Parts: sequence; C-alpha cells; structure tokens
Amino acid sequence: MIENILRSPRWLQKTAAPVPLCLMSQAGQVGTLMFSIVMMRSSIQVRGFSVVAKRSEKDVKALMVERRVDAPSDEPRAEQVERHWNRHVTNEALEAARREGDRGSLQEARQLLEDASQILGASPLVQSGDPVCLGLLSDLRDCMDDLRNRQQYMTMGSKKMAMISRKHGRQRACNVGPDDAVSYTNAMQKETRAAFKMSIA
Repeated sequence: MIENILRSPRWLQKTAAPVPLCLMSQAGQVGTLMFSIVMMRSSIQVRGFSVVAKRSEKDVKALMVERRVDAPSDEPRAEQVERHWNRHVTNEALEAARREGDRGSLQEARQLLEDASQILGASPLVQSGDPVCLGLLSDLRDCMDDLRNRQQYMTMGSKKMAMISRKHGRQRACNVGPDDAVSYTNAMQKETRAAFKMSIA
C-alpha cells in the first residue's frame, strides 16, 4: 500500500520534462513513476507488486501539488528526487543510444551517452560523491567504451546497454558491476553475495 508521496518544490509549475513521483511502501521500498504534470485536484490509482506480502497491491490516493506563490523556482531538487531524475536521464539515454546503435549510428549513440554524462556530471549529487549517481555515471561511461566499432557494439555493447537499461528501468539488481551493491540490492541479496564471495575465496 502506498504510504507516502514525497513532494518537491519543482512540481509547482508546469513541467515539460517528466517529473519523478517517489512512492514509498509500508515495507519501506521506494518506487518511482515518471510523468509530466499539469493538473487540478485529482486522485491517483497505484498498483504494484509487494515482494514482502507476495501479492499485487493497489491503492487510490489524493494527488496534490503544493502551490505556493513564494516558492523559489531555482531551488535545487530534493536529494531523493534528484537521484531518481538522474536514473531517468541515464535510462532514457541508454534506450535512445541502443536504438541509434542498432541502426548503425554509433557516433550519434555515443553523443547521446556523452550528453547524459554531462547532465549527470553537473548534478550536485554526483559532485558530492553520491554512490548511486556515481554508479549511473559509471554505467554510461562503460557503455560508451563499447561504441568504438560495429563489431564491439554488436557482440557486447548492445547486450550491456539492454541489461543496464532494464536494471535501472525496473530498479532491480542484475548482479553485474560494482554499483549493484549500492543501487538496488536489498540486505538479503548483499548477504548472499558476500557469503558466495567468501566461499570461493
């Protein structure tokens, strides 16, 4: 069941780009929906799968936007909102770059990932060393390395982009790469991974 909707001052105006809506379950799991808003008073129906309860759940909540005349429009996003925005930018860039790569436009694909890297690089969270956002930036740079030539893209790059895009799109661990320990693994996954590493050491 949805327990809390986190608000951001950025929602006080019409947004041309999607805005992350962060939802927190009773179990403390956070999910994100991306949407553009221009809205009146309304409600939202949310449906998701609870890993803890092992069933689908849905709930209807009133959706409100705090409308303050004195809210500064240049105020930075809340950390959690900024983190999810960076994830969205990364995922969109990976999907667009993979489409370009599949068409054979490796230079355009590389440019899309470079542009996204610059956006993330300017993020206050990346500059302050946030491990999740640094992991997103690392994923983009890792994928850029596989866009050097057509053969490397076809044998490794396209698969890696699909896997990383799916990981960030679903916010689920795929047990590849060092940032997984920070991004999407839960306590049980971390414990199992650590036990496995100890058993083969």
